[in-house]
Amino acid sequence: MVNGGVGVPIECAGVTVRPGDVVCGDDDGVLVIPRGRAEEVLKFARAILEGDQRDRSGLYKALGYEPDETLGKYKAE
Repeated sequence: MVNGGVGVPIECAGVTVRPGDVVCGDDDGVLVIPRGRAEEVLKFARAILEGDQRDRSGLYKALGYEPDETLGKYKAE
């Protein structure tokens, strides 16, 4: 096994990360999205975000909370 390199795939926690992959992380963990699937994943992520914002907008209204910026386009409803 060769140690080190630039622009070569690596293995991390059983996941292969290739050059060009999208790597995202927060306090819950890390996500590796293969470059060839990034657009597809983005469509799903946007749909999930919009559904969450829509649902929370209804909850804010029912609970009498002031809408905030986390509701995106549903803030004004």
